[in-house]
Amino acid sequence: SVCLSMIEDNFQKTIIDLGCLYGDCAKEIRRRFPRCNLIAGDYLNENLDIAKFLHPDMAEKFKILNAYNLDIQSQYADCLLFQEVIE
Repeated sequence: SVCLSMIEDNFQKTIIDLGCLYGDCAKEIRRRFPRCNLIAGDYLNENLDIAKFLHPDMAEKFKILNAYNLDIQSQYADCLLFQEVIE
């Protein structure tokens, strides 16, 4: 992905994949940046259930997130990705 190519290879900070759908981009983020704090969010439980089924090794990374109210612990992100998110 073009957006991932813009991130430094040794990136160790927080990346949020907003609108993660079935978790494919989140899986690539985790592969390319294994030391980052990844949060993958979607507003539909059904999408998150599928993501957890497809990627059980990272099920704890998938969370309910809303683009209008990012309810994350730190309240900030170093990198926010939202691809194909139409609100």
